[in-house]
Amino acid sequence: QVDEVVAGEGVDKTTAQSGTLFSVAVDPIELSPEEHARVLGPAVIKVSTPSGLGSGVIISPQGHAITNAHVVQRETALRGTVWFPQGDGTLKRTDIDDVELVAVNNHLDLALVKLTHPDDMPFDFAPVQDQEKLDIGQPVFAIGNPLGLERTLTQGVISTTQRNFEGL
Repeated sequence: QVDEVVAGEGVDKTTAQSGTLFSVAVDPIELSPEEHARVLGPAVIKVSTPSGLGSGVIISPQGHAITNAHVVQRETALRGTVWFPQGDGTLKRTDIDDVELVAVNNHLDLALVKLTHPDDMPFDFAPVQDQEKLDIGQPVFAIGNPLGLERTLTQGVISTTQRNFEGL
C-alpha cells in the first residue's frame, strides 16, 4: 500500500510505503535554491558528538535522519540541532539530546539516527529522490552545517557523474 503525504508547504507530493522510514519525491517542483532553503531548510540538522560535528537531513516525520558515518561511529553521546519554523517566518534553534544511533554503513559513509521531538510532534522532513538523475552542467545546491557553520547554502553545477573515489 502506498500513502501520499505532503512533504511541506509548496514542496511536492511524496509517497511512502506503509512501514518505511522515508518518503520518495513523486513530482519534484522546480524551485530556486533560496525557495528550497526556506521550504526544506527546517529538515536540515547539525549533528554534534564529543569529538566532532556534521550535517544531516530529517527524512521522516518520526525524526529519522541521515548523516555521515564518520561523524557518529564509535560515539555514544549524540546531539541534534534543529531549526523549528515559527509563525512569524523565523526559525527557533533547538538542541535535542535524545538522539539514537540506529544503523551505520561505513562502506557508503552513511548513518541513520532518530531524534525525539521535544514537543512530541512530527518533524519537518525532506523527501528522498527516487533515482539519481543528474546531468553534467545541471545546477545543484547543498544546505548544511560544514565545520559547525550553521545553515549554509552553496550552489554549483554537476561536473561529472562518472568519477569515483577508492572504488566508490
